[in-house]
Formats: sequence, structure tokens, C-alpha cells
Amino acid sequence: MLVACELTRSQARDGLAMLRDQIAQQGWPSLVYSRRDKWYIVTADPDELESYEVMWVRARLTQVRRFINGTLIPHTKLAPDDKRVRFINTQITAVEATLDLIA
Repeated sequence: MLVACELTRSQARDGLAMLRDQIAQQGWPSLVYSRRDKWYIVTADPDELESYEVMWVRARLTQVRRFINGTLIPHTKLAPDDKRVRFINTQITAVEATLDLIA
């Protein structure tokens, strides 16, 4: 798609985001990436939607864990008495637990 349309990755990503917003506003079936078909599809199929949701949640869970391990824990060690750092740590850990539950 990128080559045929002469788009950059960021342009394609932004276009898909805008398309998703429009689809949601219109109440149409969801636009999701199909791992089976290897492209984006518009679908109301519960199995396709669940597959996409699990894929999305697992990706966010990986991002959250990397943020915790690579940034938050080292920052907490540098500033253990910082109220803001402790608050962020508590909130992000809660997000991680929630994502882990539904992944």
C-alpha cells in the first residue's frame, strides 16, 4: 500500500487513525488488522474482533512493561521520596495488572 500510494509510514498510520475515527463516529463495523489475512479489514465478526483486541492488549502490555523496567524503576531508585514518581509507579503498575488480566 505504501509504495502504490507513495505514502510514508506515518502518513499511512495517520490515515488509518482518521479512518478509524470516522468509522466509529458513523457506527460502522470496526477496522482491524487481521493477522490471518495480513491486512486491515472492516468486520463485525466477534472472532476477528477478539483476536485483534488480544493482539492490541498484548502489544500495550509489552510497552508498559518496557516502560516500567527501562524508565520507571530506574527513576524510582534515583528519587525514592518523590511523590510524583511514586504516584506514576502506582498508576502504571495498576495499568499493567489490568492489561495482564485481559491479555
